[in-house]
Amino acid sequence: MLKAVGYRYFKDAVSQSRYQPTALLQDLLKALRPPSGFKLMKSVSSFAHSLLLAVATSFVAPLLLLAIACSGLQLWAYLPWIGGLGTSLNQGIAVFLTIFGNGSMVQGMLTISVVCALVGALFDTYAFYHFPSHRNQ
Repeated sequence: MLKAVGYRYFKDAVSQSRYQPTALLQDLLKALRPPSGFKLMKSVSSFAHSLLLAVATSFVAPLLLLAIACSGLQLWAYLPWIGGLGTSLNQGIAVFLTIFGNGSMVQGMLTISVVCALVGALFDTYAFYHFPSHRNQ
């Protein structure tokens, strides 16, 4: 029976005459068998929850950031000594959003939010598979 998987153990097992090729292959397959189905489903469920949370957070964050920025600049425009600066910055953000939105500010905000959600999903997928020790925590 193979206790560990590795080149040295595989080489030693092949060199010994008591192992037949089929028995050796069966032992190797037992050693390489993935975890039980319950652990796999727990991992998939953990990944789905993490991905859903990352996509939702990455979608809502730019919407809130842009809404707060536009609202804050609109309020800033009412201050007498810097009202012109607030108005011009608000117009700049409006032009920026209409460029991404094909003429509509709302569509520009949604376009930026969808792209951020896709980036969040890609980052979460990378982090999930790059750090396997954090999967089931």
